[in-house]
Amino acid sequence: MVMSDDLIIYRSKIDLIDDRIAAALKDRAILTTEIQKYKQKNNIQKKDEKREEQIINRMTRATSEYISKELITNIYKLIFKETVK
Repeated sequence: MVMSDDLIIYRSKIDLIDDRIAAALKDRAILTTEIQKYKQKNNIQKKDEKREEQIINRMTRATSEYISKELITNIYKLIFKETVK
């Protein structure tokens, strides 16, 4: 199957976006590690469900035109599970 130039361009743009997502996830993981250290040092509960809900609501509003709340919720619950240990 031969790809058109347009499809190659679209896919290249997607690749760039995926690279930005990966970099943002890495940056987020680094920050959450620092936050967990701070919380441990200061006897603060690791998990903050109110904060998680605020993040999900903010991200849902920011993406509601193209992405369902269910998808955003699932994505962020996975991120929280991975980074809040």
